[in-house]
Amino acid sequence: MNGYLNLGIIKIKETYKLGIIMMVFSAVIFSANTSLVRYTREIDTYFVTFMRFFVGFIYVLILQFSGKIKLEFKNIPLLTARGVLGAIAVLLMNIGIARIGLGKGTMLNYTYPVFATLLAPFLNKEKNSLQTWLIQIVALTGCWMLVMPKSGYSFSPLDLIVLGGGLCAGIAVNTIRKLQKDHHTFSIFFSFCFYSCLITIIPSVINFRMPDFLQWIYLILIGILGTFGQLTMTYGYKLAPVNEGSLIGFLVPVLNFFISYFIFGETLSRSVISGSVLVIFCCILTGLRRVK
Repeated sequence: MNGYLNLGIIKIKETYKLGIIMMVFSAVIFSANTSLVRYTREIDTYFVTFMRFFVGFIYVLILQFSGKIKLEFKNIPLLTARGVLGAIAVLLMNIGIARIGLGKGTMLNYTYPVFATLLAPFLNKEKNSLQTWLIQIVALTGCWMLVMPKSGYSFSPLDLIVLGGGLCAGIAVNTIRKLQKDHHTFSIFFSFCFYSCLITIIPSVINFRMPDFLQWIYLILIGILGTFGQLTMTYGYKLAPVNEGSLIGFLVPVLNFFISYFIFGETLSRSVISGSVLVIFCCILTGLRRVK
């Protein structure tokens, strides 16, 4: 890869390794973000989703008007697809977390790496090797083991709806990879925030109830974490292909199950631990495949 990531004090060469590190970093941030959603169950889900993206929307505007960045929008249809599909995916995940639970709600949405890999050859002309598919299958099996003890093999209609969010996210990450060729990371993220706010603002206003002070703190933190998690993930797709970078997303439901154990007092079965080991192993294997 050519180019450098400018962090002000230092510059880091843009490499595949940096892309994987960014993906891991974003997974940790997203895990913290989705965990906070659990504290907002009494708040309308549309408003929670709106606040997540409104914070990012304002943040990018501040950078734009202060001259730190320059937003450019070249491929409006693709930016619109990224924004709308991404908004639907996040909204359905938040509904899943609020109504199904943190672990299962997140896991159903984070099946998106499989959908992303399946569509990558058609949307980004990325070839999927047999090894790539094997790693994906093993990682998905690990994720399935996280929810098997409670859910069995049955799916409720709500489960299937939340799973649809994973499909939307799988398409969305392919558009990110495609947009990174001629768009800045902040331009892609801004379109995501814009369409997400546009989709959720009307139902948010209709169902609005004034949050208390602590709930406002949670909402702002969700927005801050969502912003930086999305920016690092978007940048990561500039350096790592969809079929490899997206697999790191499987870390989020694993981290959420451990958060559920240590913070919310939920139990960890052998199946959960075994599934977590499988997912982490697959993520490490992915990172080591091309990093020498």
